[in-house]
Amino acid sequence: MLSGNMPDAEIESLLTEMAERGETTQEILDLTVVLRNMVIPVQGHEDAIDNCGTGGSGLERINTSTISAFILAGGGVKVAKHGNRASSGRCGSFDVLEAVGARIDLDAAHVEKCLTETSLGFMFAPFFHPAMKRVSAVRKKLGFRTIFNIVGPLVNPAGVKKQVIGVSDSHIAFKIAKVLSELGHEKALVVHGSDSLDEMTVTGMSTVIEIEDGVLRRYEFTPRKLYKRIGGGGAGENARILLGVLNGSVRGAQRDVAVLNAAAGFLVADKVSNLEDGVLFAAEVVDSGKAKVKFDEYISLTNR
Repeated sequence: MLSGNMPDAEIESLLTEMAERGETTQEILDLTVVLRNMVIPVQGHEDAIDNCGTGGSGLERINTSTISAFILAGGGVKVAKHGNRASSGRCGSFDVLEAVGARIDLDAAHVEKCLTETSLGFMFAPFFHPAMKRVSAVRKKLGFRTIFNIVGPLVNPAGVKKQVIGVSDSHIAFKIAKVLSELGHEKALVVHGSDSLDEMTVTGMSTVIEIEDGVLRRYEFTPRKLYKRIGGGGAGENARILLGVLNGSVRGAQRDVAVLNAAAGFLVADKVSNLEDGVLFAAEVVDSGKAKVKFDEYISLTNR
């Protein structure tokens, strides 16, 4: 399928069949291993964490994990974030990064420099996974989530061993957790919002599967304060929200959901021992201005 030897019609049929019956854990693991062996690597930063999701919620939303990445870096965590433009919503991680003035077409050497100097690196998936181009036309034609959306968060070019992965489909959460365990991840969280967000939510309960040293533990988390909606929009609107959360002018649900998801990252990075403490720590990082400083450093460096 990735070698170019399978006709598009056969790829389309195979992806459709897997999606309709549900991709197995073994299929997800096998494709992950293949794609990891074909990636353009970002070297020397395996100690970073990643925080990303499968996408596919189809909801109007802010770029929570992108905002959270700046909060994490402000709190002393190195973040090698792997992502793309929007898949089902109006604004993906790299759409909003472009809108706030970051260069997104960074090669491996430039990402490595950003990670070294700012503790932040954003890796644009199409550049680091050239083999995926061979199935891009079929995926676009199909127009629904395929196994490649599931595998995307599992093939980080930096080879991170700690991760937060959000899923919009609760049925694949345990499968991804099993794959992370099989791949030897040191610590990870697979999270799902009850409102179908591929991240922790502030409109209700979130399901969390924690993986540490091969052991899986499932639990639920509900924030103390709940909101009716989070909101979000296109790249321009989400860029305004991103900047507002970091500079303190945007509060409420949009700030709280970014802080909550940063808390998950702080937990994975062993900066805190539980999500409640992570929320307090993340809020302090935002209020101190440290997250905004990291944002400014990153934007400046990408444009040199």
